[in-house]
Amino acid sequence: SYKTAGSMLLVSSVTTAICFFSNIFSALVAIADFGSYMGMVVVLNYIHVMTILPSAIIVYEVHIKPLQQKMWRAVCCRSKTSGGEDTMESGTAEVVDAETGVVQFVS
Repeated sequence: SYKTAGSMLLVSSVTTAICFFSNIFSALVAIADFGSYMGMVVVLNYIHVMTILPSAIIVYEVHIKPLQQKMWRAVCCRSKTSGGEDTMESGTAEVVDAETGVVQFVS
């Protein structure tokens, strides 16, 4: 799917960049500068999306998401009832789903 999406993104980026670069031939300097600037933005955006975005997703899945789940479990397990007593002492127990971090109260 990465190859399919990448090839479709390449085609759309190239055609958009060509359209912007065609403004370089304008008689108005502001339009020519805008065309060259935006053409380069489209090209650099394609490069960043194809290189940095997949790396960022992997870093999130491997390092950040497990840390978020650990922190969520730590916060949920220390929660107190309105009376100030632990949930375990009041006859209910918390069950935290490790994958999603959803807390269920079981009595």
